[in-house]
Amino acid sequence: MEVPEFTVLVTESGNGGHKALQAIGAVTGLSLWRSKLLLDSAPAAVVEKIPLDTAVVAARRLQEADVSAAVRCTWCDRAVPHDETPLDPGPAHPATGRPPIAKRTP
Repeated sequence: MEVPEFTVLVTESGNGGHKALQAIGAVTGLSLWRSKLLLDSAPAAVVEKIPLDTAVVAARRLQEADVSAAVRCTWCDRAVPHDETPLDPGPAHPATGRPPIAKRTP
C-alpha cells in the first residue's frame, strides 16, 4: 500500500521574532536570515514529502513558537486538523484517482 507524504506549511507571515525564526531554522536547517525570508514569503512550504508523524512534530514546534503552521497531505491535498482527529477518507482524489487514505487512529 502506498504511504501518503505530508508537507508542513507556514500559513501566515508573523512578527518574525527570534523564537519564530529559531523554530523555522530548527525544522528546516536554514539560517536565521533564510528563515526570515521563508516566513515573509508565507504561505510557503517549510518541509515537504515527510511522514505524518514527523510533519505533526514539526508543525507543533512551529506553533509553539507562535508561527501559524499547517500540515497538508500531498496525496489528497487536505489539511490535517490541529487537534489531530482522524482524517476522513472521503472520495478518491479527483486528479490522481487514488483510493482514499485510511483513517488515522488516535
